[in-house]
Amino acid sequence: MNFKFVLPLILLASLALAAGSYSVVVAENGRALVTAQLTGSGNINVPIPLDATDKVVSGAPYIDTPNGISIDLKSGTPATLVFTSNLLVAGSKFGIELPAGVDTLTVSFPAGTVVASTNPSGQISQSSSGVTAIWNSPGTSVSATLSSAPRSSIGYDYTWVAVILVIIVVVVFYLMKVKKNQ
Repeated sequence: MNFKFVLPLILLASLALAAGSYSVVVAENGRALVTAQLTGSGNINVPIPLDATDKVVSGAPYIDTPNGISIDLKSGTPATLVFTSNLLVAGSKFGIELPAGVDTLTVSFPAGTVVASTNPSGQISQSSSGVTAIWNSPGTSVSATLSSAPRSSIGYDYTWVAVILVIIVVVVFYLMKVKKNQ
């Protein structure tokens, strides 16, 4: 029996065949809530940030590893991973590491965020509630450069109106007092 053909077959059979989708909601303070829906079969290593808290895995057994979580997916049974992290957004950069096979990544940023660039290229849409970035087949690493939106000039600044009204009232009272004394 020729073992040089058997070993690659065993290695291929042990690899996880996984697909899934990630959803990330970034709050104004930079804290991110990550929800991953994973399907497939086999053991999959999911990278998560070192500060990840509130970790919950449902639908599959898992163990914590030094670089994330190892989830044992069963064929036909989806698994859900949820965690929060402050490390996905650092200054003006967003970045996330993903396991191989992720189909889509959707990131929702708060209103006022401007996504200057993404790597790989993603679809960016803006609404009154915030900015959404979507990547199809994003690979294993996604990053975005962020900046703040300029202050809105739609509203009227009433501070100057109040200052002018106070000045007018003071001048009127002064003139009335001067006229009364004459």
